[in-house]
Amino acid sequence: MDIKKIGLSTALPTRLLTVTLAIACLALALAQILQPIVQNDTWWHLKTGDWIIANRSLPSSDPFTYSHHLTGDTQERFLLTAYWVSQIVLSIALKFGGFFGIAIYRAVVLGILAVVLFQRLQRRGVQPWLSFTLLISASLCLFWFYPGLERPQVLSFLFASVLMGMVEEIREGKGPSWLMPPMMTLWANCHGGFIVGDLLLCAVVVGAAWTFRKDRQHFFKISRWAAAGLCFSLCNPNGYFPFLSAFQLSLNRELMDSISEFKGSIEAFHSGYPQIAVFWVLLFLMLVAAVASGRFSCLDFFPMMLSGALAFRYCRNIAFFMVAMAPLSGYYLKHAMERWATRPVKAVLVLGALALITVVPLTLSQVKWEETILNTPDKRYPSAAVDFLQRQELKGAMLNDYDAGGYLIWKLSPDRKVLIDGRIINLSILRDYRTIQQARTHLVNGRPAWSQLLDSYDIQYVIQYLQQPSTGELQPLMRVLLNDPQWAPVYVDQIAYIFVRRDGLNASVAQQFEIPPLLFCGRILESFDSILHEHPTEVKALLGRGEMFAYLGRIDEGKRNLDAALRLSPKNMSIQSRMIQLRMLERDG
Repeated sequence: MDIKKIGLSTALPTRLLTVTLAIACLALALAQILQPIVQNDTWWHLKTGDWIIANRSLPSSDPFTYSHHLTGDTQERFLLTAYWVSQIVLSIALKFGGFFGIAIYRAVVLGILAVVLFQRLQRRGVQPWLSFTLLISASLCLFWFYPGLERPQVLSFLFASVLMGMVEEIREGKGPSWLMPPMMTLWANCHGGFIVGDLLLCAVVVGAAWTFRKDRQHFFKISRWAAAGLCFSLCNPNGYFPFLSAFQLSLNRELMDSISEFKGSIEAFHSGYPQIAVFWVLLFLMLVAAVASGRFSCLDFFPMMLSGALAFRYCRNIAFFMVAMAPLSGYYLKHAMERWATRPVKAVLVLGALALITVVPLTLSQVKWEETILNTPDKRYPSAAVDFLQRQELKGAMLNDYDAGGYLIWKLSPDRKVLIDGRIINLSILRDYRTIQQARTHLVNGRPAWSQLLDSYDIQYVIQYLQQPSTGELQPLMRVLLNDPQWAPVYVDQIAYIFVRRDGLNASVAQQFEIPPLLFCGRILESFDSILHEHPTEVKALLGRGEMFAYLGRIDEGKRNLDAALRLSPKNMSIQSRMIQLRMLERDG
């Protein structure tokens, strides 16, 4: 139905809206293709691809961490081999094209995904303006939740979109596609998200049991097709273990709570992700439209509800749902509008499209266009600290920052190995790391736990982010190391710091480069001053400067900075807790 019948009196506003939406989609796509690498995991994916190509085999044990001997063989092998095809492709793109090659890889993946989605929307007869509205919704969720299009997860979005396209063809009366088995095999060797694909196939079979309850022959044909997809997905280095691993992960509350991607959508919304409301609105509209359209079919509705439930439960699946189910949303919304041809219903959708158009420039305004993957691919990472580490040839075991683990693997392997990175191959190592990083002081063998663990792992030097990436708080470990005579600060910049043992393997570095504690703190304050000179409303810089003033006993200055940060971010729990601590210090004199 032409949109002019719902209040836009001529075809011109329709075309204008469509063109505006298309331009917004292209702007979002360009921002996603050009932005620097912001996902730490990308780096270890690249390095693993390099390793596989160099050794012409899949790793059987972790070549990047010195703690790999503490891990469980099966889980370790799964994390090392679950992405091997995508890792090889990424490695080749970087080898032959540099970071421009990664940008090309992003553009190709995004382009194929856009073609698949648009073809599905066009085949369903969805109006162009509504198609672009749904594509913008999907693009925004990709931008917010998966800013790194080079991540293997994005391939799962692509494969799921193709899978749902095959299901739609079955609903239209076509036979099951023979491409399903090879696609599932490829998916299973690119990313562990193929498990969701298998679950979608199971949902299709359940839906087919009702849809074709009077045509058992057709039902069995679809069941055999889905079973073939399930069987071929087991053609991966780990067989059925990914299913067992996913089940064990869902039961591990400690690990689930430690990774923000596994938060529920409600919890994530209250943690500072208001963008999740876009997902809620679309999910609600899909449910209403599916019922109101008169075209309800269990064949595709069950997979839609399954992916919607997974997205509601785990926010990491929101982009998956928004992308893979966008054409199905368009189909139900189109027919709901045609069946309920009332001005208010359609006006709401048009207003929703206009609202999304306003969200796009607000989102793009946060992009630093002068920093792209082509000129500053690793500006967000401790590149200068790594240069110092390599120039001074620091020796022995390092305690690296968890959030920089992947980057350090890419920069330093095979010469140096890390303690931990985003793969979290072993949960006990994560526990020990947190005890050290948070400087927990409960006693172990008569000593503070953090100090005892540093000795237990024979840590010779520490390289950590200056501030915790998620909150902006200064690292607790830095404060205790400054007061520990065994450790000497030798490097600090706006991003990271390095400490070495005074009497360890790097004693000569400590003697030559030790920074007196007051000078060390002064340099940190200077770095925050520099950031705030360019960006006066940078909340994390205000928080960090306030904490540093408090550490130096300058309580009033600390309060002024925290007050300024709190005015900019009144719901920030980290700032609130620091303000309470400062007030208690002030009260106690």
